[in-house]
Amino acid sequence: MTRRLGFCFLARVFVFLMILSCSQGKGRSQAAAPASYLADKIPDIGLKRIAVAKTYTGQALYDYIDGGAEQYFKRHFVQVATAEYGRDTSQIVVDIYQFASDSDAFALYLELRPPEADTIKIGRQGYGSTNGLDFVKGPYLIKLVSFESNPGMTRDILNLGKWLDKTIPKR
Repeated sequence: MTRRLGFCFLARVFVFLMILSCSQGKGRSQAAAPASYLADKIPDIGLKRIAVAKTYTGQALYDYIDGGAEQYFKRHFVQVATAEYGRDTSQIVVDIYQFASDSDAFALYLELRPPEADTIKIGRQGYGSTNGLDFVKGPYLIKLVSFESNPGMTRDILNLGKWLDKTIPKR
């Protein structure tokens, strides 16, 4: 009888531990590192990465966006990967910010989006201008910007954004 009670107790402890281990990390980002989405070439668009992608984690964010980093930390910033893409003399900077959860990324997106901005259907939601595009997908806030403003560049930014939207998997 004592042996049977001991076995039942151990079985219950085992089941409890299994349930506990399966629930660890729920709601947290189990997403891939953002740099993994910054391909060398995007043949569909004719763009290529100009330099090696850089990643900034933790306090190193201050080195990248000196000013405004606190707003990102408030939303549980994990890391950002950045790269420049180009064709001829045209360049587009792509930043993929990763947050601890989808809701953190979306909350920051909403804080940064100008109130008058028209949203577009890319990722969960996005908005653009003639030389930039911001959108959110899962735990990522994706920002594309060019220092040029012309119809060809606007088209390249939108196409690169659509390519990233297709490349980053749904969760």
